Amino acid sequence: MIVSPVARTGTTDMDGPRSRDGSFATEYMLKSFSPGDSADFAWFEHIVRGPSVAARLLAEPAIRAGLAHDREFSFQKANIPQSAEELSGWLEKRVAVEPMGSTPLRRITYDHPDRIFARTMLQAMADSADAIIREQMKAKADKRIAWLRGTIERTQNPDYRRALAALLMEQEQMRMMLALDEPYAARIAEPPSASARPAWPRRALFLPVFALCGLILGMAAHGVRIAFATP
Repeated sequence: MIVSPVARTGTTDMDGPRSRDGSFATEYMLKSFSPGDSADFAWFEHIVRGPSVAARLLAEPAIRAGLAHDREFSFQKANIPQSAEELSGWLEKRVAVEPMGSTPLRRITYDHPDRIFARTMLQAMADSADAIIREQMKAKADKRIAWLRGTIERTQNPDYRRALAALLMEQEQMRMMLALDEPYAARIAEPPSASARPAWPRRALFLPVFALCGLILGMAAHGVRIAFATP
């Protein structure tokens, strides 16, 4: 699966109020309330394998059932993580998040015997991480909107009221974007898909090992044969 930052358009132009009122207080407020698209994607990248996402995954019976089959060999005993912290550590080892060259794109890979579950797992991880960021940004925007409305009512200076009104408009626009049924922090540029060939066992690794073992066994058998054949 390949993910990329969400390109947001139509945000409020903050240059207007900044040019009309160059005071330090207004400049500070404008910077404090400015949106951070790249920061949201970095946020997504760091929590997609974190405990908050892991907690949501453990709450899904289908995910727990699929984790029971995640083992390298069929004779191994299933070891299902029982806590969000345990699953998060497990995801750090089993799920790779890799940059694609110098682009902001990230490739997320996961090896699992069941192709269908592997795709389901990656999709669930992306959806959960984006939902967590969306919920926290909603709560933050709601608090900011309430504070700005109350402050506007108590402010008499027209320049400050204009700057606060611009900030309020931006936060209401952000709240509207958060209400849309669209990705907020990261969008899926390439949906999860299974590789054409199994990733495990790796032929490049096992063939030389088997060849070496065969050579050693052959030499041992030859040595035993010579030892017994000696009068």
